[in-house]
Amino acid sequence: MSKEAMGAFIDAVYAIAITILALEAPAQLAVDVQVSELVALVVEYALAFMILFSFWVQHRRLNRVPSQISRPQLWLHGIILLTVCLIPRATSLVFQYGGVGEWLHAPEVLAATNTRREMVVDLFYCGMIFAADTTLLMLMFVIWRDPDAERDNLIWRSKVISSCLLLTGLFAAMATSIQNRYFGAIIPVALLLEVELCSLMFRAVRPPATA
Repeated sequence: MSKEAMGAFIDAVYAIAITILALEAPAQLAVDVQVSELVALVVEYALAFMILFSFWVQHRRLNRVPSQISRPQLWLHGIILLTVCLIPRATSLVFQYGGVGEWLHAPEVLAATNTRREMVVDLFYCGMIFAADTTLLMLMFVIWRDPDAERDNLIWRSKVISSCLLLTGLFAAMATSIQNRYFGAIIPVALLLEVELCSLMFRAVRPPATA
């Protein structure tokens, strides 16, 4: 398959996912809804949008590197797009049932039914984002093994750094009393500051050896 055809499909799937994300936002609000609840709703939507946008940028960058899409790359593209399509649904569940963190420090609280439900919802949301990011990382390593690929070390370093920050943010969210899904804000921030981060950390991250 040509990378142009895959690129068009990637664009279409992300566009649909972002549209579904907007449709999944609660349309019915209580008459006595608090301003803080409205602000939280907007923040949740904006964060999910920026996460999808960041994944789209990373995905399209990786798609430009190979000369052709191999079968392993094709399957990894499919898995990434599958998880991306589940992020809007996970976000809608977070709108309704999402909870707070401190899973590591308050095990006795987890006996409550509501807390278990909130934890499952947040784990599903965080898991979808982490799965998409991990599969993007796997795709990058597969592409880098292609001898005909037009490699860019900035792309490699940026992806590794953002994935490490994402894992760190996930652990921090589990250990502190914050909204667990807010750790995803690290992704757009890492994308925005990727050049600066790479210039500071490039000595600690080395691109894989090429054949």
